[in-house]
Amino acid sequence: LGNRMAARWSLSLSRARPLSVATTIPKIVRRVGGVQRASFSLHRPSLFPSPWRKESGGGKEIRRMASKSEMDKWLEAAKDGKWPRAFGNMDVGYPQPTEEEHSATVIWLHGLGDVSGWAHVSEYFEMPWVKFLFPNAPEGKVMCGFPQWFSPSALGPSKSHNDHDGLLESAAFISAIILKEKARGIPPGRIVLAGVSQGGAVALTSGLLLQDEPIGGIVGLSTWLPSLVDGDGLGQEVAAKTEVLLCHGTRDTTAKFAWGEGAAGSLSELGVNVRFTAYEDMGHGFHDEEMAEVLPDIEDFLREILPETPP
Repeated sequence: LGNRMAARWSLSLSRARPLSVATTIPKIVRRVGGVQRASFSLHRPSLFPSPWRKESGGGKEIRRMASKSEMDKWLEAAKDGKWPRAFGNMDVGYPQPTEEEHSATVIWLHGLGDVSGWAHVSEYFEMPWVKFLFPNAPEGKVMCGFPQWFSPSALGPSKSHNDHDGLLESAAFISAIILKEKARGIPPGRIVLAGVSQGGAVALTSGLLLQDEPIGGIVGLSTWLPSLVDGDGLGQEVAAKTEVLLCHGTRDTTAKFAWGEGAAGSLSELGVNVRFTAYEDMGHGFHDEEMAEVLPDIEDFLREILPETPP
């Protein structure tokens, strides 16, 4: 954030509450720093189309589900800590809470090719009771060895079948981190996953499919819902008690805006309490101006899910 770290104080943001959608969707709620924002809470199904319901290229898009045996396999891997790929080191946000202060954890997943690119955001939130963890993905075999949670060929809601195992392995790796936090005494309801692009897809998969009890929430930035996340593998309690915030720029041509809309609609149909925030004129990257707009919305969500005094 650089000098814009002060944006939290220098910008007087009149936070707009998410709007309950009835029959129409407001296009613009407000404009701050050149970025327009529309925010909605989804309380009814089929508001947005599911991305895998349409036909594409003359045939139906491939949708491969995660079988129970597959999920059991990766849940077991999460407990054993044995992985086919070598995951990167874990970065920890600064300042770290003391053992006495630590009562909540946020696990933040980077996007394709990032290297510790988000570790600084913990300084912005000023939540000293929260430990921020920033795991790093394994190096990939393509794109010059850039860190990647799964193959770039699996980008998008209908292409997870291109690297089904890579996505599930990464999701299980994140579940292993959650298990360690729970073993340290952090209740699952005081744990939030956050992810950018690829990292968001992994966060949604891990937080919704590979948990035996619901975590506090999931934040997805410029991301999509992998097609293997469906009602068959999603428990009712996890769906009902896991809060989800999705943030997406309308000019995102990498992770298409329609993918974010589709994710919001699909999650709503599955019974998940999802909030979708659209940012007009924002693309896939997060620069100073965009960060000054997006981070306050994430902070609102985190403070709601992870208050300083546990309930």
